[in-house]
Amino acid sequence: MNDAAHLALGGHMASSGYSDPTLTPIGGQGHQAWHMGCVFALHGITLTLFDRMTTGEGQYIDVSIHDACSIGTESAVPEWLYNGATLYRQTGMHASARRRPDLELPTADGMYVIAVNQTFGDRGWAKLIEWMEEKGVAGELTDPKYRDEAVRMADYRQGTAVLDGIRRLIAACKGEEVFTRAQLYGISWGLVRAPEENYDVAHYQQRDFWRDVEHPEIGRAIRYPRGPFMCDALGIAPRGRAPHLGEHTRLVLEGDLGLPAAQVDALAAAGVVR
Repeated sequence: MNDAAHLALGGHMASSGYSDPTLTPIGGQGHQAWHMGCVFALHGITLTLFDRMTTGEGQYIDVSIHDACSIGTESAVPEWLYNGATLYRQTGMHASARRRPDLELPTADGMYVIAVNQTFGDRGWAKLIEWMEEKGVAGELTDPKYRDEAVRMADYRQGTAVLDGIRRLIAACKGEEVFTRAQLYGISWGLVRAPEENYDVAHYQQRDFWRDVEHPEIGRAIRYPRGPFMCDALGIAPRGRAPHLGEHTRLVLEGDLGLPAAQVDALAAAGVVR
């Protein structure tokens, strides 16, 4: 069975893809089903090795990729078991038992903004309404009742007025303006960029975020993120490209685990390792 079939039968495709139910579900392209099976196999190997260290006995390990996939569907299983609810795919969001409006909203210049909000504090809300009034799109959100955070958050989660206002605002602005002003007001909206477009973002350049990593096999360097955070003392930076499959097999098995070369040769001949 191929990876796409495992993802479909295991339930992942029911939770991933676009909100529009007429569109084809999306399966990952990184062999996710095989990786999920491998993770559980690794757990089993680790536990049996520890058990063998204390009992001296080995165990037979049987891993089902289908079972590994089916319980790796985030909240789909507990929602069904406890609430009897089936989840719906949501564009750019977690699957949910209730259909939600899209939060990937188009800007005036053809870009998209992910307009996810966990809270609307008083200061941020006041700035947001001021911004909407400036663009002439505030509509009913100037009603004093929305000054109550509980009211506006309830509408955001269950109603339409707040989301419609946000949609109008974003449609009236260019992408960069939406991103920078939202950040300035403490609103965590993100601008959707193609990966290569991030190279030209001034903020990343100011932080010296990129590092060139050589790829001899293609004859050029590719710029990688420096790391999850900046810390010169720790020297966080990519050490090189990701290894190819089997590139470090002997280094690990012989150098780290102390297996004799003949045993590694036998494992390779049997197709266990590369």
